[in-house]
Amino acid sequence: MDLPGDRKGRRDRLIGALARTIARGAAEDRRGELDTWRTSGLDWTLIRVPRLLDGDDHARKIVLDAHVPPRATTLHRATLAHALVHVAEGREHVGQAPFAADASN
Repeated sequence: MDLPGDRKGRRDRLIGALARTIARGAAEDRRGELDTWRTSGLDWTLIRVPRLLDGDDHARKIVLDAHVPPRATTLHRATLAHALVHVAEGREHVGQAPFAADASN
């Protein structure tokens, strides 16, 4: 999903175009999800993630950036879970759809 202000490189634009071609319905659903949140009147944060992996998170830190996708193409689910708790407890990403990345990559 592309949002105003995104600074995606060539690789990410290509992956996005491929995903929209192969999984058109899913891409349309994501856009509809974002539109629903934006017009809901609720506080929301929609995390954009790379491919998720199983396994331990090894206490890794996560980076959330509203406009720049991560260089890494994977993220451990446990690391994402920690980040979701952090986001739910704070207000710094309300009304945003930041990219998530493992800070150690």
